[in-house]
Amino acid sequence: MRTGSRFSFLVAVALAAALAGGVAEAGSRTVRPTRSWRAPLRVERARSRARDVRRLRAQRRPRVVATASSSHHHPALGLTGPLGPYGPLGRLGPVLDTAWSPTRWMRAVGDWSHTSAVLTELGGPLSEDGPLGPHGPLGTAHDRFPSIFLSGGALAVLGPDGPLGARGPLGPLGPMGAHGFARDPNGRFLDPGGNVRRTITVPYQGGHRTYPLFEVYDADFASAMNDNDTSFMAVGRLRRGASYSFPFRAPESQNVHVSLTPHAQLDRFRLEILDRAGNVIASSSSGGQVNRVELFVPARTRLRARVTLASSGHLLPDKPFSLAVVGAPAD
Repeated sequence: MRTGSRFSFLVAVALAAALAGGVAEAGSRTVRPTRSWRAPLRVERARSRARDVRRLRAQRRPRVVATASSSHHHPALGLTGPLGPYGPLGRLGPVLDTAWSPTRWMRAVGDWSHTSAVLTELGGPLSEDGPLGPHGPLGTAHDRFPSIFLSGGALAVLGPDGPLGARGPLGPLGPMGAHGFARDPNGRFLDPGGNVRRTITVPYQGGHRTYPLFEVYDADFASAMNDNDTSFMAVGRLRRGASYSFPFRAPESQNVHVSLTPHAQLDRFRLEILDRAGNVIASSSSGGQVNRVELFVPARTRLRARVTLASSGHLLPDKPFSLAVVGAPAD
């Protein structure tokens, strides 16, 4: 082989090796940007998942909407208002079991649920024409209430979803309600067979709706219940330094109103809401207003309402109170 041919062959081999090395380097350079682009994407996805988890956890936690201590004073929420000692939930009202209360006479009547069924067929309070029907305050008329009386409003506790509404003790689900069930000494409703009834089903636009009955319990009995819902009242007495704790559970996501009515204007109580771990998540200790708490409660959440006597301006040994818990489905 000639010298020129050998030289040309060597030059060709060197040029091919150089081109192969350049392609390899270029290939390696094109891979590195791909790895550097994917890494930040993985980090961003991890952060997004973490935000979603925190958001879901926040949705599963109770959220305080308002308390008497955090809201502005309104005369309708004072001690002389409808939730105060002289209102329908106080000692002089129709709900408590006293000599002048219709609740006692309704208890004496016993069961009249068969008559209630006949009245419902004739358009009575539990029919579609009643307050639980589609045209009542829990139906289409609900959203026509002024926003101040709806969830989050300044007077929501006085609105259709509060203790004075159709779901409360004064409505068709309470001890004076049109269901006609008898009551035992503890305040539980009993059907004609003597079984405890906690709910009632009413006709609604060709179908049915089920509502929890509103029981009025003795405080000792209510504090020992582990299966209580968000539709009850506890009536009791406290002495200085004592407290009651009432467990309850929201069966679905609800807006829950908890209101505490003293039976004497000179008594001052403290209302606290505790989570399952015993942590206080809301507190109300107002001296000039009825203590109350409005919360958003996720489904199947267990809470406790603790009532403590803070002070008293009279010498009577017992300080009576009424605690009402009312839950309405959250939108």
